[in-house]
Amino acid sequence: MTPNTATISWHQPPPHLKEHIHYYIIGASHGNQNREAIAPVQHNQLYLFEYLEPATTYKFKISACNEYTKVCGNWSKEVQAETLDGVPTAPKKLTVSCRFDNISRTSLMAINWEPPEKANGIIIQYKIEIHGSAFYKDENGRSKQEYLKPFIEHVDIQYNTFRKTQLPPNTNYTIRVSAQNRQRFYGEDAITNCMMPATVPDKDNLNLNSKSWDKVASQDRQLFTIYTRKISERNGPICCYRIFVVKLAPHKTLADLPQPEELSVFSYQYVHQSPLGGAYLAEVFDGSYLPPEIFIGDGISQNGSDACQRCVGLRQKRIPTLLSFVPENGNSLDQDTQPSTQIAEPTASSPSYTLTNVVNYTHLTTPPLPMTAETESILRDKREDVPHKDDYESSLMPYDGVLDDKANYTAFLEVIVYGTDKDTYLPAYSGYLPPLFGGIDPKLVMEDDMTTFGVILQISLVLIIVIIVLLITLCVLHRYSKRVQQRGEEIITLRNSFRHLCQSLRGRHQLVAATPPDMPPITKNDLLQAYLERHRDSDYGFQHEFELLPDRFSDRTTRASEARENIYKNRYPDIKCYDQTRVRLAQVDGIIGSDYINANFVLGYKERKKFICAQGPMENTVCDYWRMIWEQHLELVLMLTNLEEYSKTKCAKYWPDKAETKNFGEITVEHVGEHKFSDYVVRELKMTKTGERDSRKIVQYHFLTWKDFMAPEHASAILRFIKRVNEAYSLEKGPILVHCSAGVGRTGTLVALDSLMQQLADEGQVSIFNTVCDLRHQRNFLVQSMKQYIFIYRALMELGQYGDTELAATSLKGAVDKLRQRENGKEKCRMEEEYDLADGPRKCPRYWPDDEISYDHIRVRYIQSESCPYFTRRELCVTNTKNDDNVVVTQYQYHGWPTVEGEVPEVTRGIIELIDQTQTNNTQATGPLVVHCNHGSDRSSMFVALSILVQQLRSEKRVDIFTTVKKLRSQRQGMITTFVSVLKMIPNEKSTGEHILNISFFSRLSTNSFTEGSLII
Repeated sequence: MTPNTATISWHQPPPHLKEHIHYYIIGASHGNQNREAIAPVQHNQLYLFEYLEPATTYKFKISACNEYTKVCGNWSKEVQAETLDGVPTAPKKLTVSCRFDNISRTSLMAINWEPPEKANGIIIQYKIEIHGSAFYKDENGRSKQEYLKPFIEHVDIQYNTFRKTQLPPNTNYTIRVSAQNRQRFYGEDAITNCMMPATVPDKDNLNLNSKSWDKVASQDRQLFTIYTRKISERNGPICCYRIFVVKLAPHKTLADLPQPEELSVFSYQYVHQSPLGGAYLAEVFDGSYLPPEIFIGDGISQNGSDACQRCVGLRQKRIPTLLSFVPENGNSLDQDTQPSTQIAEPTASSPSYTLTNVVNYTHLTTPPLPMTAETESILRDKREDVPHKDDYESSLMPYDGVLDDKANYTAFLEVIVYGTDKDTYLPAYSGYLPPLFGGIDPKLVMEDDMTTFGVILQISLVLIIVIIVLLITLCVLHRYSKRVQQRGEEIITLRNSFRHLCQSLRGRHQLVAATPPDMPPITKNDLLQAYLERHRDSDYGFQHEFELLPDRFSDRTTRASEARENIYKNRYPDIKCYDQTRVRLAQVDGIIGSDYINANFVLGYKERKKFICAQGPMENTVCDYWRMIWEQHLELVLMLTNLEEYSKTKCAKYWPDKAETKNFGEITVEHVGEHKFSDYVVRELKMTKTGERDSRKIVQYHFLTWKDFMAPEHASAILRFIKRVNEAYSLEKGPILVHCSAGVGRTGTLVALDSLMQQLADEGQVSIFNTVCDLRHQRNFLVQSMKQYIFIYRALMELGQYGDTELAATSLKGAVDKLRQRENGKEKCRMEEEYDLADGPRKCPRYWPDDEISYDHIRVRYIQSESCPYFTRRELCVTNTKNDDNVVVTQYQYHGWPTVEGEVPEVTRGIIELIDQTQTNNTQATGPLVVHCNHGSDRSSMFVALSILVQQLRSEKRVDIFTTVKKLRSQRQGMITTFVSVLKMIPNEKSTGEHILNISFFSRLSTNSFTEGSLII
């Protein structure tokens, strides 16, 4: 059953009646509706009823009929079934209202709807989605667009309304409401929008503190400085900022003032003429600009922009009455008398002001009252102090006049925000700033003088203490120098004396053992267990062992590296050369230090091989580097670093580019050629020296995949690199020059591995700790990090466990034939014992269209296809509809895989042509190649492995099937799980025989690489 269809099936008739039944009549009824359909006789006895109503109960029956007699048998027993729920239509009459209460600072969104016109089933709940976005300027004045996290809520069917609070203001919300039926399908969305009104900024962003303003002396008067910061317009766009200054009456404090929004505002002139003080408008700034410093009392006023002028006058002014100026003991006036003109006061319940709220002030009038001569005199004097209409109108304009040097002042900030409705504005106010005295405080002058005297006194005391410490230090060093000379030790200068003293003091608190322990060797069979034991507890065993390695020796000195003329030749200040083992260059023209280079001789296993471990050359030491190569007759150079790593220069480029020649002092170097491998590059260089006839051949092995302080991801790469170097090495070629950046970390790791590999081959055991100690005695800090020390263990463990799995192309077939042989009557050969057959292939659903198809916001369009003997090539255009970005994808579908469980292609020509095709089309690509099958592991892994081996055989004339499969398995589960898959990657007697190895998939090697955006099926 589906929402609109029902599939009817019935049993086959008895055999003796089967030939008399030619067709069936099937009936379906619902209430008063009846439908009949004719179904022919078929093998599967099925019929599909279409165009049914969702969530409706139908009764089905069937009758068998004869074509010749036109007679049908009796109806079968009725079967009752209900169709599934369909997709509901969108809810009706969706309405949304957004409100924000400026008093409680609370938002409210009210959502109302009615049930869908067609439920197409039984609705169990409604889903409400609220998406919000806001566009505003942040506190830095930058335009910013914010998308809120979608809010999703499910509402029971009995409710057709929903309320949501605590939504951010000044935000445009999109609301979607849909119905959900019993099948958990959501229907069509009813969509509407709502704008949450703007409001004033949060109170925390408005408040000013004691650090927000200060006093500044300017020539002959006092100024105030207010430190402000622009306020984010997240809650609403800001029209303008206004700074109000309040002159406090004598003996009045902030506690005597009303709230800033209730304070009366007058002109600057009135406030400074009145003995009672008051508030006046000092500065007005446009909402788009608020300076970080505002000076009060400098006589310069800012009046904002034209847009800001519309905000002026929003604050209603409270006009003082005559009664407010009558002395408290005056008894001639009736205390209940009120002026005839009443001015509306702003209240907290009405914080929103429009331009029509600007008050038109009139002159004050009072009703005639009986008064005495004394009272009339008092009133005559006070009328002169009452502000007239012009004073109140002028109070709307800012004026920043000179401050009264005998009064205290405070200030506050007003921020006016554009309301959501037209010509509506919302004011907000900060708190009062702490009062400041307008004049120069004598106490402050005295405190300044005392502070200056205190600073001078403190500086003098510090200088006296420093001088005393220096004198004591010189005396101690002088006495220590005499004792060193008496013991016969070298002492030259005061600096050397200080260095010797520091070294001795540090020796008393040495962190590593002066004499490292002698650890027993580890046999080949125990390497795995030794590695696992040290790996426990977060590599605690490795850490403990690494910390025992010595970092200095009493019989080793580094004077040459510390000499003033040689310091600039060291890349790192802590990586120095031991004087006893350093490489000494021929001195040039008697120049002191010209014989120095940061390099040491290091002996390998049983002194069979000599290395020179050096730091990577710098721009100022490249010529010295080539001098060392010439003088030491070096022919092999191992480079273990890249020129740049982590955006930092690690080594200067000391060789020319291809087919170029470059001079390095008296040495000329020519680039003869280079050969690239998977993990390293081999360059052949030719060097000649001025005045010499002979030229020399230099071979540089440059390893590319080893970062500073780190260890290679796979040990096989560096083991294969060492094997290539040893194949090229002979005693006649002199020492091997090894360098990285500092010449100790990666360099020491490679030298240690080379020595330990020879020990493992000769003795069947290795002394890792002792070997590294011996290497560090020849050059400091060799094997620099614990990760590199652990890597030595891991590489030797894998070498001891798996052995050398690399096979030369000429010996590949013989080695495989040996693995295929069954020994001692076993049913499986050695290779079969390592693998079990995996699940058989399954079909993959078709995901590409014949024309065009969309998946969410991704649209896929068919362009063209090409049929080849073994695969089909398609071109598809994939478009992201959100931003209209598109990319052309080339898809290859391979057809040669057998459908029999556990089998692989018998004919390898097809899959090799597929590899060639992808490599040929990859020359213009930058991205990865996507390879998939049904599970993404079995067939895909075989294709990836074959591609890697093809490239390896092409570049190195060798293949390492074991290491390739091991790497793939370490990166994804389920890769190469069958014995048959491995068997297909090695020579087969049934192959076509076009290659010398009789391997058909190696017979069509090309020189191209993979394609971006390709898919392999």
